[in-house]
Amino acid sequence: MPILEIDGIAEHEAERLLGFRLLILAHHARAKADLVRRDLGNIDLRQLAEPLPELTEPRLDKLLALERGLVFAILAQVAELDRLPNFVREDDVQFVLEALHLVAQLLLQLFDHRAPRVQINGDIKKWSARPFEPGAAPLFKVSRVHERGKYGPPPGMIRIERHGDVTRFEMSSSWSRAIGYTASAYLVRGVLIDCGFHAARHHVQAMLADTRPRGLMVTHYHEDHAGNVERVAQRGIPIAASPDTLQRLRFPAPIRLYRRVTWGTAPPLQSRVSAFESDDLALIAAPGHSADHHVVWDATDGTLFGGDLYLGVKVRVAHPGEDPRVLAATLRRIAALGPTRLFDAHRGHVANPLPLLVAKADWIDETIAAIEARIALGASDAAIVREQFGGESLPGYLSGGDYSRTNFVRAVRRSKNG
Repeated sequence: MPILEIDGIAEHEAERLLGFRLLILAHHARAKADLVRRDLGNIDLRQLAEPLPELTEPRLDKLLALERGLVFAILAQVAELDRLPNFVREDDVQFVLEALHLVAQLLLQLFDHRAPRVQINGDIKKWSARPFEPGAAPLFKVSRVHERGKYGPPPGMIRIERHGDVTRFEMSSSWSRAIGYTASAYLVRGVLIDCGFHAARHHVQAMLADTRPRGLMVTHYHEDHAGNVERVAQRGIPIAASPDTLQRLRFPAPIRLYRRVTWGTAPPLQSRVSAFESDDLALIAAPGHSADHHVVWDATDGTLFGGDLYLGVKVRVAHPGEDPRVLAATLRRIAALGPTRLFDAHRGHVANPLPLLVAKADWIDETIAAIEARIALGASDAAIVREQFGGESLPGYLSGGDYSRTNFVRAVRRSKNG
């Protein structure tokens, strides 16, 4: 029996934390490792601790600022390498992410112990520390259930917002909160739209038991949207998804470490799937973000469940499989439906979405034209990223280039040549 346990990290696993105040070596096997020039123990944690006396209760909006402060303080130290360009190599970045993931988890634990707890059937339950926004409803207690003896993504949190007949289940993990990301599933008239990520599986199980949806509609295969499809199928809940999405879920491709840390690794879909059909909700193809991407359209009141269609007007980063040209055309086609409200998988409720969808399509078209002009002049991808976007983004570096501005430029070049 472990003597020490830190929210899912047993004593033998906690030994990995001892290296935080040591010099970090890149674990990629090559002739000479890149040595971080500074001892991470030199980070002045007192500055980060200054706001602590003001926290009379754990409020997530303040905790996130503290988590991010520590993450970026450490990142500043890690970035000082003998050969800085090597920092963007996949293995180096992944090693840094492993450290930052554990730091974020430890920092969250510094404050979570203040939350009221109750014990139910042997499991410790906590109230969510996240402040509720207007329109949000108090959520059931947030459980910290985990599999003992296993190292993996930190336990998730989930909160509920209600917007008329639509209920939003906003999910996050310790790491996703540290970098400012959440993912949402929606329930409308008994139909669940997307099912969240695998790190939040225990909360999703409880939500499925409480709400008993009559069907699930999946927008696309990404792990933050379809990470619990197998658990839904095991419960015998009918599922609506494109054949391409189901194929990708049955035979998932490996995902990068930063995605495993943030969302968890979903198990493949193995259970039998019974098809779900809705009389008032339509699954409409909306490619661009991914080839299999769909939106859910409610024609009865003009509600659009957009998955990752929108995300924001000026999204300058992209995954390798994204196609900005296709996305711009999709945005105009979906905007033509005349949506009166949008529920975005990451931004939540978006009021008056029509002008925003059109503005996003316009910005993409303008950006593509600017990139094409630079391509015609013979500019390299790196030069275009610098000139058009002001350089690579922090997510681009942290993801090893997997979610980057460079991918946006490459997608434009690829579709132009294709």
